[in-house]
Amino acid sequence: MHADPAPESPQSGHLVSLQHQLRLLAATMTVAPESAEVVIMLTGVAQTADRAADDLAGCAPEVIILVRQAVGSAAEGRHELACTDLIAAHGRLAAVRRDRVRVPGHSARGRSPAQEGDPVRITQPESDRTTWSYQW
Repeated sequence: MHADPAPESPQSGHLVSLQHQLRLLAATMTVAPESAEVVIMLTGVAQTADRAADDLAGCAPEVIILVRQAVGSAAEGRHELACTDLIAAHGRLAAVRRDRVRVPGHSARGRSPAQEGDPVRITQPESDRTTWSYQW
């Protein structure tokens, strides 16, 4: 008897791999858009996006669309547009993963809800060799 696999966590597997591939490919395309490595990396990112499609369908289908647009633009020689789509896909995927993984007791900005309205107190350093400290 086999159990169905659980839906993928935003911190594991295909989503993490896709995010890393998008970041690396965007950087590589900026430096050497017509290199053989970019062609190989585009194939890999397209395959990873296809594997992550079920995980992204409900929360961020635009990531899949952006990756497919990037692959198409690169095939047409429109490398700047492809790179823009890859960066947008990476940013959206990073936001989705960040929003889905929260530490209990913390809000989106990393502070506890009770502290949201508290003013920030800045303390001046005692000497030139110390750093400023910020307290909430």
